[in-house]
Amino acid sequence: MTIQLVVKATDYQRRVDDSPSGHYETIVGQTTRWHDVGGHLLDGMLQAQSNVGKPVHWVNLTQTIAKGTVYNDRHGGQDRVLVADPENADGEELIDAMLWVSGN
Repeated sequence: MTIQLVVKATDYQRRVDDSPSGHYETIVGQTTRWHDVGGHLLDGMLQAQSNVGKPVHWVNLTQTIAKGTVYNDRHGGQDRVLVADPENADGEELIDAMLWVSGN
C-alpha cells in the first residue's frame, strides 16, 4: 500500500499598485505534486504535518482519505491537505477528494 500526499495553497489577491481604485491580481495557489509518504494513512497524516511545518486541522477522515486544512500565515487563507490511499479508495471517493483539494 502506498499512501499519497498533495497540498494545495489557497488562492489570494495581491494589490499591484497604489492608485485609489486599487488594482489587484489573483495569485493562484500552487499545488504540490503527489508523492509517497508511507504505508499507512496515519503515517501520511503525520508526514503532512511535518511537510507544512504546523498542525493540520483534519476536517474529514475515512479509512482511505484524510482531508485537512492549515492556516497560511503569508496571506491569511486556508491551504488544503489531502492524504489518500489510492489503491484502496473507491473511485468516487478519490475524485471527490481531488476536487475538494483543488478548491472545486
